[in-house]
Amino acid sequence: MREINGMNEIGPQEMDLGDGDRVQILRRLREVSRRGEVGFRQAAVAAGDGDLRYLFTSYSMQRATFGRELAELAREGRSPEAGQGEEGPGKVLGGADDSGDEVWGAGTGDILQDCALGEREAIRAYQQALGRTTSPAVRRVIAYQLGEIEGAQARIRALRSLTG
Repeated sequence: MREINGMNEIGPQEMDLGDGDRVQILRRLREVSRRGEVGFRQAAVAAGDGDLRYLFTSYSMQRATFGRELAELAREGRSPEAGQGEEGPGKVLGGADDSGDEVWGAGTGDILQDCALGEREAIRAYQQALGRTTSPAVRRVIAYQLGEIEGAQARIRALRSLTG
């Protein structure tokens, strides 16, 4: 299976997953949510505008909530033999890493561009997860979170177009 930006390329077909695979998918989405949480928190710090700081802080808190929801789903679906380890956060999407170091450009447009790129990667991960998940309860949560991420991406794109 080919990897794209650290994620396996998944075909559109649905697969019947065992507990371990379901937990692995949910872990991957938790990692993506964590990256978004940290990335948006860093964007809030870097943003000069109070409204943008508020928006990015809201998205950061939203992604923390997403991570908790996904963790709960993973706990509900875990069998005793399923893997127990946690994956590290890796490079954070949205323009920052867990060290807290800012990697933003100087302007609002750069911050918005980094956020848009992070959201695009998050959407890709969520779409791949939907293609691999058959559990109705898990699909509902993933689809809801995906819709929220797509809404955030649309808002960020609109803001980018305003900043030129």
